[in-house]
Order: sequence, then structure tokens, then C-alpha cells
Amino acid sequence: GGDNAIIYVRTFDNPDQSFRFLASTSYRNQYKVQNIDIFNNSTDANEENRTGQERGFTDETRNIYVFQADYIHPISEQKKIETGLKSILREFDNDFIFQRFQEENQDFVTDPNVSNRFIYKDQVYAGYFIYAASSEKIDYSFGLRGEYTNLNTELINTNEINKQNYLNLFPSAQVLYKLNEENSLKFTYSRRIDRPRPWRLNPFPDITDSLSIRRGNPNLQPEKIHSLEFGHMLNRAKSSFTTNAFFRHVDGQVDMITIIQDGISYIQPENLNTSVSYGLEFIGLGEVTPWWNISGGLTMFRIIVDGSNVENGAINKGFAWNTKLTSDFKLPWGINFQIVANYDSPEIEAQGRDLSQYFVDANVMKNFFNNRGSLALSVRDIFDTLRFAGENRTAAFSQDFYSKMETRIFLVSAKFNF
Repeated sequence: GGDNAIIYVRTFDNPDQSFRFLASTSYRNQYKVQNIDIFNNSTDANEENRTGQERGFTDETRNIYVFQADYIHPISEQKKIETGLKSILREFDNDFIFQRFQEENQDFVTDPNVSNRFIYKDQVYAGYFIYAASSEKIDYSFGLRGEYTNLNTELINTNEINKQNYLNLFPSAQVLYKLNEENSLKFTYSRRIDRPRPWRLNPFPDITDSLSIRRGNPNLQPEKIHSLEFGHMLNRAKSSFTTNAFFRHVDGQVDMITIIQDGISYIQPENLNTSVSYGLEFIGLGEVTPWWNISGGLTMFRIIVDGSNVENGAINKGFAWNTKLTSDFKLPWGINFQIVANYDSPEIEAQGRDLSQYFVDANVMKNFFNNRGSLALSVRDIFDTLRFAGENRTAAFSQDFYSKMETRIFLVSAKFNF
């Protein structure tokens, strides 16, 4: 893989006036091998109990091109306008070969009904305009962003072609009112879009688990999100604290829906009617001692999901919360130590709920050669607790699922600035 970029910056006599242009390319080629052992009618994964073997080879290339121009023009010392254009062009080519071991041939044979090649192309053209003003007591800005999206996907082996074109407008507003030097109030409104990832549009099945088959949905539409926030910010010399009340309404909420056919569960993403969530968010940062800082956040919210368009009665509601705590220590000999703890409570979905997730990461870093070089050691998921699990409960079926990947990872990195 490789990345390249050209950046042009134009300066003016007025330091508040600027023009910036960016052109970048990114190329990635990833190759993945899956080896699958099957143990039917046995919970003991010994070689003598193996009843079948399968393997998959994935060769994926990704090309991304970005062109962006931004211009800031001051009207006065307190007022300015910002405008710009941005284009993102992406092309992903995923070639998948699936093979099964045949006893009679004592060799792996390619299955053309599962092997597939999926090509994804999209182009996003966007433009924005922002008006901002400030005074001693109040800062505010209003903006509008327009985006046109052209999307094409093709499943080569079945010649399935999907084309989508859509134009969207995204208004935004932000007001900051300063009560005094330490306290301020903030109000924000925004409308934004969340497009599905390419793999979620690929309709070909992933049969790594022959009883729980995942597949994409080429007709999947992007989520349209309306967001309102009202908050209070307290800023002091060695600490800050923010409280936010928020409300979010999502049209076309994307959720994984399970369909049971002949004892096999098919899992695919679907657009639901809506989801609504509202709650409180607390964010804090403080210096306990000159060598110890703590930062963290707590979010508590209620969510209501309407999936009655994909399943009768699939309207679910519940309460959830999540928290993250980061602790930074400056140790002797120039060593920096950081520990990060995360917890996500169970959260409802259209057909059931996802169970809680929690993990702890740690990082140690030391600088050398007058801070020109550094050596870092990171441990992800120290206690190996991260997994994805949940339960589906509908009038037609009851299902529990559990998935555990290799999440405890050790990383070593070194950096030197010449």
C-alpha cells in the first residue's frame, strides 16, 4: 500500500484570510487466508473428530482519491465566511475464493457457488458554506453542506448490478453563550449522513459458520441523522467539565436482522423505519497531581427502535450507558504510562439486544535523544475480555449468539525524527 498527497496553502496580508488545496491518493492491497475445521456432532475439537475442512482466500484492493479546497474570508474582526468543495472517489475490489476438502480427491476444490468477486465504486461531491460571528458574550455560526453521491456495485459471478444516486442537504447551527470566564452554555444542531460500508452492500454469503450465514444487502440506504445538543462547560486552570443533554433522530437506522430458514439463520443489514435516542453526557478532565491526569466520560441514554417495516411488532425500547476512563502517569526516567478502561452496557436492537462489552488497554512510552526518538509498547485488551454477544427474541424464534476474536494484542513501535 501507499499514500501520497499534494498540499497548496495560499497566505494573504490579512492572517485571518486563507486558501488551502489538497489532493491525495491512497492504495491498499490486503490478502487474507481463512482455514476452517468442521466438527459435526462433537464439542471436542480434536483432529480425529474433524468431519470437514474448508478454506477461503480474500484478495482486496482499495483505491481512494480525495480533492479538497477550503477558503476563509474575514468580513470584519468579528465575522467571517468559510466555503469549500470536496470530492472523494473510491474503488474497492474484493476477490474471494472458497474451497472445500474432498476426501475422494484428497485435495481442496473451489466451490463456484460461494466464491465471488465484488466491485464497489462511489463518488461523493460536496460543497459547504459557513457564516460565523463572535462578540464578547456570544459566538455563533450557521452552515449548509450539500452532497451528491453516485454509487455502483457489481457482483461479477452473478452479474448483479446495483446503482444509487442521491442528493442531500445538511444544515447546521451552533451558538456559544459565555456566562463568565469559567462558565458557558452551548447549543448545536446538525443533520448528517452515515453511509454503509462496502462489505454491507455485498449480497454474497459468508458461510464461515454454516448454520449462521452473514450476507450484505445491495439495497441498503444511508442513515440520515438529526442531532440536537444543549450543554454547559466549566473550564478552570487544571480541570474542565462538560454536561450535555442530547436528542438524536435517525431515519433508516441500519440494524442486523436475522431470518430463520430451514434451521439456518441468515443475518443481513436492513434499514429500519427510525430510531430515537435521548440522554445525558458527562465529560471531565483534571490534573490530580503534576504527574497524574485523569479524563473520562459517561453517557446515559434511552433508545427507541422502530423496525416494524422489516418485522411485525419489531419496536423495541430500553436504557443503556457507556463509560471510558483514561489515566495518564508521568513516571521517573521520562517514562509515560497510560491505562484506558471502557465499558458498554447491554443495548437493545430491533430483534433483541447486544450484551455488555468491556476491555482495558495500556500503553508505555519513553523518549530518547532529546525527544527526537521514542519507543512505545501497547497492550490491547489486557484481560482478553472483549467479545461480541447478544440475544434475539421474536415471536418466531429465540437465538443467542457469541463471537470471540483475537483481541489481546501486543504492539511495539519505534520512531525517530531526523
